[in-house]
Amino acid sequence: ALPIVGLCSYLACFASGMGPIPWVVNSELYPMHVRSTAVSVATSVNWTSNLVISASFLSLVDSIGRAGAFSLYGAIALF
Repeated sequence: ALPIVGLCSYLACFASGMGPIPWVVNSELYPMHVRSTAVSVATSVNWTSNLVISASFLSLVDSIGRAGAFSLYGAIALF
């Protein structure tokens, strides 16, 4: 029960604090005439990246280990 309470506490604090900040900042970066298109592209890239990482993580850990998987993701993030 304690891990569930901890998880719920974390989610409640994150959602009411720093959670929405990237979405607010992202929407304020673009001029009005391209805002809807730019935010939709940024959101699509975000969720596609999340999908690729979630789908590939376990097979990468099996093949190159945890350190190798995180190193690979870190190298991709640099480029």
